[in-house]
Amino acid sequence: MAKNILIPWKCPQCGKQRMAYQSALKRSTTGGLCGPCAIHRFVYVHGQSMGGPLYHRWNGIKQRCRDPHHRAFKNYGGRGISIYPDWLDFKTFRDAILNEIGPCPSPEHELDRIDNSGNYEPGNMRWATATEQSNNKRSNRILTLNNQSHTVAEWSRILNMNVWTLWQRLEMGWSVERTLTEPVRKHSSPLSRG
Repeated sequence: MAKNILIPWKCPQCGKQRMAYQSALKRSTTGGLCGPCAIHRFVYVHGQSMGGPLYHRWNGIKQRCRDPHHRAFKNYGGRGISIYPDWLDFKTFRDAILNEIGPCPSPEHELDRIDNSGNYEPGNMRWATATEQSNNKRSNRILTLNNQSHTVAEWSRILNMNVWTLWQRLEMGWSVERTLTEPVRKHSSPLSRG
């Protein structure tokens, strides 16, 4: 009977050096990945696990769209947003998402509707970061200047200007052009007036 030999081994994904049993590497179904990398690939990339992130996202979508007792129902099902009927089955949903928009690019990405007033359905889904999702809210104000349309928060980043300065200018009735183009005045501190 052959002995099970412990050998040095390097994970091909993260590069960490580990010790593994030679027989385990030969029969590996994870492509020789270490445990954490194999779990990440299985859960985040393939979304196969019924307890994984894609399953929880799907379950959250169903709850928001179909359960009147869910805290967010009023903003989803309550205003007519629904989930595509075929997607009520997790495996069908998972396969459609993976085929249409691909695997989740990172743990920081969430499923998002491209048209915020549209349904959870084919052609209206994407992976988005929290910043991208916040720019897709109904409550956002879109400002257009020189044929460029962005939210106030996006203009703030583009212009390197405080978002509250932009909002304050708009609240005071400034035009979009003046709000976005007038330089911010620097106020001198009373302590620096020697």
